[in-house]
Amino acid sequence: MPRRSMLSAAERNSLLKIPTTQNNLIRRYAFNELDLSIIRQHRGPENRLGFAVHLSFMLACSACWQSLRARFMAGAMPDG
Repeated sequence: MPRRSMLSAAERNSLLKIPTTQNNLIRRYAFNELDLSIIRQHRGPENRLGFAVHLSFMLACSACWQSLRARFMAGAMPDG
């Protein structure tokens, strides 16, 4: 049985594509004050960069999942 894809090819590309413009890099990977506070409070100096990288990917994936959830709630899931 073929696997059902939850993301369209365009959505998958959008999620995995590395931004190439400065504006897109900033939009995707810049932290707000709350994010910076979490990084500072919960991780030691030796782990902050790694935690920040994980947080940036988690936030990017979260935006994708929110979009996918909205499509699901609207009944617009792709057939697969």
